[in-house]
Amino acid sequence: MRKWIRTILALGAFVLTLGVTARLLNEVQLFAEIPSLRDKWRYYQEHKDQYDTLLIGTSRTYRGISPAMFDQLSGEAGVPTRSFNFGIDGMFPPEDAFVSDHVLRDPPKNLRWVFLEIGLFVDNFEGRNPDLVRTVYWHDWKRTLLCCRSRLWPKGKSEKFKTWFESEKGKATPASDCLTHLRLFFVKTLNLGRGSELLGDHFLNRTGKGEGIGPARDGYAAMPSERVMKGKELAEYQAEIKLRMDTPARIRSLTRYGEESLAGVIERVREIGAQPIVFIAPTTGSRREHPSEGLAVPTFDFRVPSEFPELFDPANRADPAHMNAAGADALTRRVADKFVKLARGQNPKPTLSPSR
Repeated sequence: MRKWIRTILALGAFVLTLGVTARLLNEVQLFAEIPSLRDKWRYYQEHKDQYDTLLIGTSRTYRGISPAMFDQLSGEAGVPTRSFNFGIDGMFPPEDAFVSDHVLRDPPKNLRWVFLEIGLFVDNFEGRNPDLVRTVYWHDWKRTLLCCRSRLWPKGKSEKFKTWFESEKGKATPASDCLTHLRLFFVKTLNLGRGSELLGDHFLNRTGKGEGIGPARDGYAAMPSERVMKGKELAEYQAEIKLRMDTPARIRSLTRYGEESLAGVIERVREIGAQPIVFIAPTTGSRREHPSEGLAVPTFDFRVPSEFPELFDPANRADPAHMNAAGADALTRRVADKFVKLARGQNPKPTLSPSR
């Protein structure tokens, strides 16, 4: 009997040690396998107290909003800021919420403003390899559970059990996607295979090229101005914009789980005494997802070609989804203009840190 007890205790100690070690490695080596994110994270950690304004989002943020220009414009308007662009290529919800949780866990001591780009909530693996490190790393329990709930109960209410195993147009079933999310959670939690990734980085000298930090070391990296659309891509884009000039994309509510993901970040921003601002980047499409009135968050919507024509000028676009460098300057001006009006209304005599 005692032998069985010792065996159980030894097994328990092993599991506990494995769990604690994995947890520590997850925190100490945070983002280590994602070069561009790793570079940006390390630089941010070393310099975060220099900033009072953060911009978090996808490549549309990363390559579309210049902190240097934004700070210059806000300073000239009497609302000085010191901003850092924490946009990352392809960082859609709920990945962005996972990264935001870490960015805001130990925030800049003078943080006052946090811009959050609204992106499409992604709960499946269509067109993505679930075993890529980029897909695994954000699968903590909170994000895993959110994705599983979104797949199994998309409308937030009970579903017939059989629908979990029904495929739509050849796509993976909700149950299959949920099991994959759970598998990735355990892979991430136990750091399975992570050692080989880190060893490969070390021995093969796989390091980031600093592109995540940007040439001005403010997290921003524009696409070249000479990168523009041509041929069929340009023709299709122009046709879409003509349609949207006459019929703007409809405003719709965020999906239930997209809003829940965003709401968690907004709550954290407010907890630390900062002001959240959400924005919709200037892209094409038939819908513009807005947060609910219950979140009471200022929303800058740039997805209206008739209101912001320069943002949809093909000369300012690298592709239908992204601005080139000239377009980024135009977008930054628009963001700064809306921000200044908002900030003046909330604080007529701002006391933000001086602009660089």
